[in-house]
Amino acid sequence: MVLAALGVACAIPICVNVLIDPYDLFRVSPIGIGPSLNQRVQHIRHLESNAGRFNVLLMGTSVMGLADPRVVDEEVPGASAYNMSFFVASPTDMLRASEYLATKGAIPKRVVVGLDTFLFVRRDASLPKQFALPAEVSGESKVAWWTDAAYTTSITTAVSKLVESSREVPAIVYDLDRGNYSLPRSDAAIRLNPTAHAEGVLKPTTPVVPGSLLVETEFDALRQLAEFFASRDVQVLWIIEPNSVVIRNAYGEQNYRATMSRIRSQISGDIVDLSDASGFQADPAYWYDMKHPTAQAARTVLATAIRQSTTFSAERLALR
Repeated sequence: MVLAALGVACAIPICVNVLIDPYDLFRVSPIGIGPSLNQRVQHIRHLESNAGRFNVLLMGTSVMGLADPRVVDEEVPGASAYNMSFFVASPTDMLRASEYLATKGAIPKRVVVGLDTFLFVRRDASLPKQFALPAEVSGESKVAWWTDAAYTTSITTAVSKLVESSREVPAIVYDLDRGNYSLPRSDAAIRLNPTAHAEGVLKPTTPVVPGSLLVETEFDALRQLAEFFASRDVQVLWIIEPNSVVIRNAYGEQNYRATMSRIRSQISGDIVDLSDASGFQADPAYWYDMKHPTAQAARTVLATAIRQSTTFSAERLALR
């Protein structure tokens, strides 16, 4: 009886994690893709299996993740772009992923990096598997990685996936072929009641990202990322993203400008700094919430940066 009970106890998390697959790691679930897809695994798998297909790569946090990479295709003749942005991304994540993909011939000669303050914010010491880099990228044992994926219970996330699968309008949709994501339910809510959205989206709050939460080593990782691209003759367009007025005020003007200056000091070359786009920052029509621009706003930011860049200027459109 004891052995049987132990067997059942061990089987339950495996059934939940494999058959429901909350983070879409095993990809055998009949339910389909859920809201908590592990983007790191998905992006790296996709780029590795499509090495050479994309000649422009986008990367950043969930802010850049909202940008449709087809904007690059539209703005730059001959471009085929993929958005490799991650939720809860850090420069370390981007560096490790880029180093790994370079060994697979999957880093093109043009890269667009979206930089925002969230890249440098302290993260929880133990994040769920949704935010884990693949074992081959992180250096973790594959056996340990997949054992953890199979046995670590994710009941709440599994229930969320089941509930979301029954919703007519999904909260989030991932474009598995081009990498970006969209928020159909948020878009529908804004269309239904734009006035209520405008009144509530940018209300002042208590400090959100105080400077004390910034991680010093991530600024170093950003510099290393820039050095890595330079060593491989990769041309980078660095976009310093606009923040909402709520985030900017949470920092305080002096700290905000100092943080932007620190970001700029780690990189060089083609930098389009939109951190002072005051009209954009204060207009509620541009924001889903205080952190995330709408998909249309993300398109606008990306198109604006490309038009101002030297990386994609007319005399340098011979994409390799």
